[in-house]
Amino acid sequence: MAFHYVLLAYGEKASMKRINRKEVGKRIRDIRGDRSQTVFAKMIFDGRVKKRQDYVSRYEIGIRIPKPEILIRIAEIGQTTVDFILLGDPYSHW
Repeated sequence: MAFHYVLLAYGEKASMKRINRKEVGKRIRDIRGDRSQTVFAKMIFDGRVKKRQDYVSRYEIGIRIPKPEILIRIAEIGQTTVDFILLGDPYSHW
């Protein structure tokens, strides 16, 4: 199993934190809310949906971590931050 890590930089100190893909998936699912995966995929991918709801499903069940540009879009939709999606840090929430 491959693990994803994120480098956290605070001033001169930096640390690595392991990303829990299942927790990321739960946060993405929470951001999706009552929208269908197809509607959410259209929002994320600017209407270019061709099996993109499969990507949303993979994100939500923790199989994949979205690419950075997709994480940014999901954060915008959810009015939150990429840090919150990846780490669940409530202090990074807008």
